[in-house]
Amino acid sequence: MTQVDLVFRKLMDPKWLMLQNMTMKQALMDFYKSMKHQVFYEKWLDEDDTEMGAYFDALIARMRAYE
Repeated sequence: MTQVDLVFRKLMDPKWLMLQNMTMKQALMDFYKSMKHQVFYEKWLDEDDTEMGAYFDALIARMRAYE
């Protein structure tokens, strides 16, 4: 859990994202996919991530509105 917390905090750092040439949505989707493959059995994986993409769009919009 500590590792996940540290990685997630890094993904929220705009300076780090710019250095990595990544958008926040791209970083969150990559993190989600890597965690999904670590946690679930392969037969349970659903490769359709459109709902998570929409969720991340809404999350990022709320974060921008909060600032």
